[in-house]
Amino acid sequence: MSKSPDSKLSQFLYNKWYIDELYDEWIVRPLWRISHFCWRKFDQGLIDRSVNLSGRFAKGIGWFGSLFHTGQVNTYAFFLTVGLLAVLIMVIT
Repeated sequence: MSKSPDSKLSQFLYNKWYIDELYDEWIVRPLWRISHFCWRKFDQGLIDRSVNLSGRFAKGIGWFGSLFHTGQVNTYAFFLTVGLLAVLIMVIT
């Protein structure tokens, strides 16, 4: 069976002039690569890290503050006195 000259034309027309393949190659794939790059560098690299860092910072401040919340009134009075002395020293100097 030999192919007739019309077989290439009919194949071309059957495949919708290869518009889908061209669209995929020239539009979809480059946009996917750009969006994947932006997702990696900006979303994961910058935004996620900054949000995670702020969460860790808040957790660290909470942990540090919990060291001083003992429930003992004399401990609170001591830190109040130390803070008052620090303010007075700063006002005097």
